[in-house]
Order: sequence, then structure tokens, then C-alpha cells
Amino acid sequence: MRSRGRLSLGVLALLALMAGVPALSGPLAAQAPGNVLWETRHQQTGVGLSVHFPAGSSSDPAGGEGTAFLFGRTLEAEGGRILTSMGGRVQVDVGLSHMTVTMFAPAREWASAWREISALLSGTPFPETTVRAARDRLVDQLMFEAGAPVRRFDVEWNRLRLRGLLPGGADVALPVSGSIQGVSGATAGSLEDWRRRNIVWPDAVVAVVGPVSEADVRMGSASVQSVGGVVPTTRPDAPGSPGAGASPTSPTEQDTVAAPLPPAPVRIGSPAPRMALPAGSTRHPWDRGERRIVDEDVTSTWIGVAWPIPAGTPLVLRDFLSHVLSHALNPIPPDPGLYRADVRLEQTGGTSLLIVEATVDPRAAVEWESRILETVAGVAGAPTPGAFFDLARRRYRSARLLEAADPAARARWIATRWAQEGRVPQISSESWGLSREGLGALAGALGEPRILIYGPERMMSPP
Repeated sequence: MRSRGRLSLGVLALLALMAGVPALSGPLAAQAPGNVLWETRHQQTGVGLSVHFPAGSSSDPAGGEGTAFLFGRTLEAEGGRILTSMGGRVQVDVGLSHMTVTMFAPAREWASAWREISALLSGTPFPETTVRAARDRLVDQLMFEAGAPVRRFDVEWNRLRLRGLLPGGADVALPVSGSIQGVSGATAGSLEDWRRRNIVWPDAVVAVVGPVSEADVRMGSASVQSVGGVVPTTRPDAPGSPGAGASPTSPTEQDTVAAPLPPAPVRIGSPAPRMALPAGSTRHPWDRGERRIVDEDVTSTWIGVAWPIPAGTPLVLRDFLSHVLSHALNPIPPDPGLYRADVRLEQTGGTSLLIVEATVDPRAAVEWESRILETVAGVAGAPTPGAFFDLARRRYRSARLLEAADPAARARWIATRWAQEGRVPQISSESWGLSREGLGALAGALGEPRILIYGPERMMSPP
């Protein structure tokens, strides 16, 4: 009987290995991810996988500023070295309150690649030589950036923008890459300490995108269940949509993301006739705006503007507003006074912010500050009319679907959205619920902005 039992276990182990199920071996057998999400793309030859942890640079120990960032760089170096032989790659993104590890590998190798990366995340020690090399490179980078105006802007901008949103005081003001002193003293032991305290698998969200099935992505004891189905890419009655009779979504646009059980599955999303602000969404994390000028004798001026977004605003509506503003603030042909303007969304401490960061000629600083504020006011007062709105919506939808064509980028987006929102919007269908009225209402409901201008005040003449 014992021999038969051993044979049965051996056969099961062999079958699991042949199936490529990463959770049946390695460190995740003891601790499963809190959420496992997946999207099937049968036509693709590679698999993207992303795991999101709710811990970042704000979890660095006192005196060890930059530990999380160094952990990410070390993981990238060691994981990249291992995955190269499999034709794969790994990327680590570290923020104030998150770490996202994203890998891509050929379909035949993804399970092996994930076992290697999950082992590094779960306790396999980093080689001392890899830690030293990553630390030396980061110290060199920090020394090169020391005293750079853009780094000083980052510190002052973090301090103003994040005040009251996260604990940590002055430490939160530092860039996520930390300080020379904090990184210089880091060792393999300190990285292991950070990993032990912050890589908590029950808090993790894992997303897998590619030619995989539910059985392929089971990880330890985590339950995986598909809660979506094919939805149309368009609504026949949607203005600007291709119209009735359009073909359903391709496999790359299916609602095939899975939720864990328990708790009960949450439906990923469905087309909405009109996307609007939730009722009563007027509270903001700060009561009044603030404007600061940091006078520095430098050759460029940096402008940062942050608006709080009403809680409960649909992600697709927020994202569309940032897209519209980005196009408006980056004219073609380029404005000679503008070096660059970036528009993004930021989720910090449960608060969603709309961020505009611009680098300009100091002589154009006041003009561009006004232009940024007036652009938002213009969207609130007179949203893009008629056919121009339809074009903006189509352009937004196409841009996001093009980004989602990369399975690694798609996996990272799914994991991040689930971690931050508790759902994964389907832009292919939900974008048709965007309207001029909803866009204008959101722009008008933004809270008072916090504004930082960093540059030579003597050159900031009125427009």
C-alpha cells in the first residue's frame, strides 16, 4: 500500500510538472497570493505575469531610505540573469506604497520563469555579488543626481503634494530611489529584512495574460474563477461607435479576468449608457488649494499641479480626462516655451490625484501655469463639442487598446487596477459610456489644486 501511495504521489507530481502549474512547487505552496486574475489570449506565443504588493518606499526603515528601490533593482538584475536563458525578461516598478513585478516569457517557459521569480520574492537569497553591483550602480546614480534641480523639485513637490496623504513626514518627500546614505549602508541582510516584512503573499494580486487556462494559473490554495464573458466592443446606440452589427471582441478584449473565491466574485465590468460622477462625491483630502514658489537660479522652471479627484469616480472617466488634458497641453507643432508636459493619475493613500508636471522656459512659467489651469477650467465649462468629442473618445480607446496588446503591460495594468480599484474596467466596452457631460462634470468637480513652481522667480514675468 505504501508503494502504491508513493507511486500515486509521484504520478501526480509528474502530471503537475507536465502541465506547467507553477503553484505546485516552490515557495508559493505554503502561502498563496490573495488574488489570482487571468486573461486568455490563445493567439499569442508569450505570457505576461505581474504581481502587485502594497508596499513601497514608504516602508523603508529609518536611515535605510532606498531599500525598497534597491530590492527592486537587485531583483531585476538577478531575475533578468536567470530569465535571459529562457528568452524572458523581468521589470520591477517601485512606488511610494507599492511594488509591481512584471515578467514576460515564451509560453513554454513561463511556468519555469515564474517559479524562479517567485522563489526570489519568497526567500531565495540574492547573491552577494548581485547586491553589491546593484547597490554600487544606484549609489552612482544618486551621486550623479545629487544637487540636480529636477531632484530638488521632486523633493519639494512630493512634500507639498503628499502632505497629509501618507505617514512618514520628511521621508515621504524623498524620491523612491532614496538617499546616498540610506543606499550605501544596504546589505543582503537588510534587503532580506525588507522582503520578510513587506512581501506578504496574502496581500498580493497576481495577473496572468496569455495562452493559459484556469488550471494553468492556480497558485497554491488560491481559487481562480472566471467571472466574465465576451462583451461587444461597441454599443449600437453609442455616438461615435461603429454601429450595429459590429463583431464581438477578439480574445484579447474578453472579460476573462478571474476573481478569487472566497469572497464572492465581483463582475469586472459592463457597458454603461453614460458614465457619471457618483452622487454626493464632493469631499476632498484637503480643504483649500495652495501655491508655492521655490526660487532657484536655474535654467529651467518646473511646474507641478495636483487636483484631488472625487472619491468613487469611475477609472475610465478619470483616465479619459487625463488623456484629453495631455493632448491639449502638448500642442502640435510644439510650443517653444514648453520642454515637456506630462499628465498622469496617482493613487496615494486611498486618494486619487490628477497630476500635471511641466518643464518650461522660465520666461514662460507664469503663462504655462495659467494655461494648465485654464485648460482644466475650459473642459469643465465647455467640453469638446460634437464630432471632436467622438474623435477624442476614439483616440483614447485606440491608445489604451494598443497598450493592452502587450501581454506584460496588460498583466501589470490588470494587477494594478484590481489592487487599487477592486475591479478591472473593460475599456473596449466602457469607453462608449463616456460623454461630454460626464467629462465636464468631472473637470468641474476637481478639488482646489496644490501648485509648485520651482525656478528663477526674477524671470517669471506675467504673460
